Amino acid sequence: MGSRWAATVVAGLITLFVASLPNAASAHLDQLAQATSEPELELEVDTAAAEPERLRRQAEERLRRGVLARQLGDLAAASADFVAAQEIFNRLDDPAGEASALLALGQLDLERQEYDYAMSSLDQARHLFRQRGDRIGEADSLVGLAELERETGEPDLAARDFEMAAALYDAAGETDRAAWALDQAAGLPVAE
Repeated sequence: MGSRWAATVVAGLITLFVASLPNAASAHLDQLAQATSEPELELEVDTAAAEPERLRRQAEERLRRGVLARQLGDLAAASADFVAAQEIFNRLDDPAGEASALLALGQLDLERQEYDYAMSSLDQARHLFRQRGDRIGEADSLVGLAELERETGEPDLAARDFEMAAALYDAAGETDRAAWALDQAAGLPVAE
């Protein structure tokens, strides 16, 4: 419906524009206006189907740009790109993409010592990964949370999250990463 309305408006504008042109150009634009006023249903369907894919590519590009900006030390640009990617994935109802963007944002916020924001993003990512059954993503989120807890003086919570991450990595066949997470947990000071 919206595409037909837009085509009608465009055809009307073209008709008004054509009235002000010399005859030869006017005849050519009359044909264009006629073609525009009768949109094909296939074009409408293709446009509607292409929009989510275009948005998905845009979100993926924002994630890539964010990673590059982070590597180049432009943390503000990285943050803006990760937030934009997360918002687009959310709009697309793509929990996997949204979780990936939240994980990247949480890790960045941890690096910037924005602990409240990091906690929120990492926890949201963990829940989305868990809902999807993505053990690696959930474990990566738990590692981020454990690193945050280690930095904020909560070694017991950090050890718990490193151990949970190790179990998830192990279940996913990532034995090297599981061993690394267990080493991180073992290296934490014991609470008194």
